[in-house]
Amino acid sequence: MASTSGSGTKPKTRKDNEVWLIGPTAHALTVRLAIRKEEERARFSKALAQKTKEDEKQGMNPPFSSSSESEEQVNSSASECSPKKSKPGKPRAKNIMSPVLAKALDRTKISDRDAVHLIAAAAQSLGHNVEDIAVNRKTIRQSRMKLRVQSFKSAKEQFILNLDPTIPLVVHWDGKLLPETAGGKETNDRLPIIVSYEENEQLLNVSKLPNGTGEAMANAVVEVVKDWKLKDYIVAMSFDTTSSNTGRHTGACKLIEIKLEKNLLWLPCRHHVHEVVIGGVFDHVMGPSTGPDILVFKRFQAFWPNIVQSDYSTAATDQEMDLVVTENREVQAPANDLLFLKKISDYTKVDKEVSEEACCKFINHLWYLNEEVVGFAFFDMNVGDETKQRMVDSLKKAQNGNRMKAVVKPQDVNDIHLEDFVSSATSKFFDMLNLPTDFLQLSPSLWQTNAGYCKAQKKLKTMKVVNDVAERGVALIQDYIHVITKDEEQRQFLLQVVSDHRKNFPNSLKRSVIEALKKNDLCC
Repeated sequence: MASTSGSGTKPKTRKDNEVWLIGPTAHALTVRLAIRKEEERARFSKALAQKTKEDEKQGMNPPFSSSSESEEQVNSSASECSPKKSKPGKPRAKNIMSPVLAKALDRTKISDRDAVHLIAAAAQSLGHNVEDIAVNRKTIRQSRMKLRVQSFKSAKEQFILNLDPTIPLVVHWDGKLLPETAGGKETNDRLPIIVSYEENEQLLNVSKLPNGTGEAMANAVVEVVKDWKLKDYIVAMSFDTTSSNTGRHTGACKLIEIKLEKNLLWLPCRHHVHEVVIGGVFDHVMGPSTGPDILVFKRFQAFWPNIVQSDYSTAATDQEMDLVVTENREVQAPANDLLFLKKISDYTKVDKEVSEEACCKFINHLWYLNEEVVGFAFFDMNVGDETKQRMVDSLKKAQNGNRMKAVVKPQDVNDIHLEDFVSSATSKFFDMLNLPTDFLQLSPSLWQTNAGYCKAQKKLKTMKVVNDVAERGVALIQDYIHVITKDEEQRQFLLQVVSDHRKNFPNSLKRSVIEALKKNDLCC
């Protein structure tokens, strides 16, 4: 006897004429019906063939109509249990996300949600049916993520493929402590790592460091350099002169050389060096600042519009300041540093305390007068032929071991000359940069007629001795660390995409945009 539920209703029972097709039973029934259909068709064909023979003997036409009707009956009986074919649906929406569109959205910091509204409105304005375009957030997000990876891999492969062993690469880095989340208290050290060559630069990575020590920075730089296969192409380092970079034992520069197992030219940022000198003099005269903003400068900035500016000239028009203004001229760096040192030493006639303070600061930063980097002076047009000849003669002197920076005593400043910094170690400068040395056998007056010398001079003039490249990397991560994505891997791809887009599209002028699109084969 069937049991009843608590509500008093009877359970559903199967009627005699009702068949439930569930699971394997339904499949078995379908198979049996198909077999039965074939058997009926075979019997019918046999009977039809026999009847046709009899009709032919009696002179009658074969019953084609009956055959058709019978076959329809057989087919209809089998089709009742066969699966029905679904009707074709509407075409899928078109994904219009292209590499150039994805890069433009990333550069302009358009989120995936905002991109939905932007693309839909633009499509409608251009006369397209928005229903035919994939404008949902999920599709846009997935497409942008995929295109970032593709763009980065393509740019990386192209960069490595086009590397020229004759062009020296300079690796730059600069650390910055940034909040991990917008408005958050947790911070992390970020280290943009960039290489410069000729007039170009390439962002390698913006590493996230566990701390700001020289060891952590060195590990990040070496890891990225090896990942990009640039170990054999890097010839120099450009950096700020902080202790974490320049320490003799645990500084990043020293550790990078050890980890890469090669000596590199040390090219500290000349902007930073002069900032140290000016900062020391300012603190001596005005006293140290108690905050990040110097109040006297803030007041001067606010009052600047009220000043009759035509009555004054800037330091850029002062010939005495030419050494500072032209501090980024590579081959002139050694001679300019020595001349600048002598000028601030002579300033003792005007203000002894300021002169001594400036000399004390600058003597600790004579990086471009060390035994290796002083080799730039051989290619300086402003250095006289007599001085160059004495420099050639000094190549035979024993090295003094001051590889990092030159050592000069304040009382010896006016008695020292450029050739005094040259030694046998200077020949390493030519070896590191793969420069010819045959011109050294000629008189300095004939060097400009030597093809190898002129080619080397042109190469050296493209090397960057300032760290503005890394500072642009810092600005990049500051602008994009809290936008579009929170995933660290995607953030690295995002920075690469934005950096690449900025190089290809330097401004927003229509003519420039069209030229960039044509150059990148992104428009017909």
